[in-house]
Amino acid sequence: MSEPVDRSARMKIACDEALLSLVGPNLAERWWSCPNKAFDGRTPAEEFEIDPSGVYQYLIEYCMGNYQ
Repeated sequence: MSEPVDRSARMKIACDEALLSLVGPNLAERWWSCPNKAFDGRTPAEEFEIDPSGVYQYLIEYCMGNYQ
């Protein structure tokens, strides 16, 4: 039997799914490694290490049309 996926891994999967719907596959990988003003110049990957739920919430807000 396989190990259950931990919370952080599930959240990363959810973030990737939201991101694909926002920018498509060509830009999704790049988004994780580009500095982002919303994260005080940190990359989303760096921010995810600090606050995974914050990155997820950021993406969900954009999916809902709540642009900051």
